[in-house]
Amino acid sequence: MFAPLRLFGVVYGRAGERARMMAVSALAVIAPLALERLGVGGESYGFVPEGVPIVPRTLSREPVRTSAALLGSCLGFMTFPALLLGRLRDDLASAERRIALQAWQLRQLLELRARRRAGAARR
Repeated sequence: MFAPLRLFGVVYGRAGERARMMAVSALAVIAPLALERLGVGGESYGFVPEGVPIVPRTLSREPVRTSAALLGSCLGFMTFPALLLGRLRDDLASAERRIALQAWQLRQLLELRARRRAGAARR
């Protein structure tokens, strides 16, 4: 659970803050991995022909709790971005509809004004 290759989602903050948050998040992932590769501390992952086991350095892993935690993490990493990006897409579509309606209304006003001017010029 506390291995250096955990995922970080950076979807919070303003544009300037997001860049700093991404840098800090990247450092939080890269620094432990670099220290691990330099031999500081033990390895978090084992690389064996059968697969890539996670080495229990910081806590013991009970199969049921570990499976539940991995399932929760997986569902969270699928659900939260989908909800956030879905809302962003809905907000964008709503803004596009408002802009299209405003453009149509402006065209109607300009056409009406042009017709009035044309009618006044004929008189």
